[in-house]
Amino acid sequence: MILDGFRGIISFTIVTDSPEEFINLLRKSAVSARNMSVCDGLLTGECYGFDRAALMQIAASNHAEFIENSRRGFIFKALLYKNRYGLFAGLAASFIMVFFLSNIAMKIDIMGNETMSDAEVAAVLEETGIYIGAYLPHVNLAAAERTIISNVAGVAWAGIKRNGPIVSVEISEMSGKPEITPTNMPCNVVASKNAQIVKINHVQLGMLVPMLGDTVKSGDVLVSGVIEGKLHNTYYVHALADITGRYTERVTFNQSYLDREQKFSNSFTRRELFIFGLEIPLTPGFSNIENAEIEEDKNYFELFSLRLPIGIINTEIRPYKTIETTLSPETAKDRLNAKIARYEENFIADEGVTIIEREVVFSENEDGQTVTIEYILESNICQTQYIYVKNHR
Repeated sequence: MILDGFRGIISFTIVTDSPEEFINLLRKSAVSARNMSVCDGLLTGECYGFDRAALMQIAASNHAEFIENSRRGFIFKALLYKNRYGLFAGLAASFIMVFFLSNIAMKIDIMGNETMSDAEVAAVLEETGIYIGAYLPHVNLAAAERTIISNVAGVAWAGIKRNGPIVSVEISEMSGKPEITPTNMPCNVVASKNAQIVKINHVQLGMLVPMLGDTVKSGDVLVSGVIEGKLHNTYYVHALADITGRYTERVTFNQSYLDREQKFSNSFTRRELFIFGLEIPLTPGFSNIENAEIEEDKNYFELFSLRLPIGIINTEIRPYKTIETTLSPETAKDRLNAKIARYEENFIADEGVTIIEREVVFSENEDGQTVTIEYILESNICQTQYIYVKNHR
């Protein structure tokens, strides 16, 4: 066995007047003697190299003679070179070099980028500590993924893995592909909102149901994909249209006079060395932090791509303080106006909706202010509703 080679095996002979009694003594001791037999009044057997001194002491205490017949194992061969310090220094240096090279970045593979260059992604990776020659156990891979997503335009997702000295970075870009409409499937065009029809821009396919100025409810058919032929036969088409409807919407925002805001200070990383579950701090602890966002990332040391039960725990700590501020009525109103502006920019202008009229009403109580906006809006109210026809081609 491999372990026997490291521990070393000694074959021995014990010369004693009572071999059986000596065997009983060995069984009661901590000596791991094995393969024992008695032949011609002599006791023979084997023991581990580290049990040799204890076995000799038991033999001397019982007026027996210990004779070493042979020894085998790697440990005994290594002891022959115990005074050759240069050899051991070379082996230690080789191991340290292999261990170090297994834990620094030798190659970085970037995958999934189609519109952006590898250099652009690599520049952001370098800011997070990932570059050729970087010591990987000290890198917080989860934090690096977040940095790529936030700092590289067009990245929807990022994943970073390591396999020994090779770092694999996979990103997914935001899709800007146009929506493909299956025009071979029959459908109606229905109203997406309760609205009044103010403009019929065009009807490409299908039969228009309501007229200009009519009022429709959400789900009402605007353009039918079911066509009645002159011979009273029915056929189905994929209705297409662009119809503008006018409708109302109400939105309410609140702003408390007691405003709470989290202010983050500079983040830092706390490192711990873990060895078989034992965690040893490598950086000082911080016990005076009351509130913080904490994210832990465990990086294992590797040797020839073999994960070892040893590594570094990188804990990213982002301290923050909750600051309470009492707002004046004027400041509260300004913040409500800012919320209105953001809403109109993100949910009205970006959706191609036109504001025809709006009525803004502010109200106040002891806790804060409320604003209610009544909008009159215009937009394309067409929505596809598929018609599932059996055996339709």
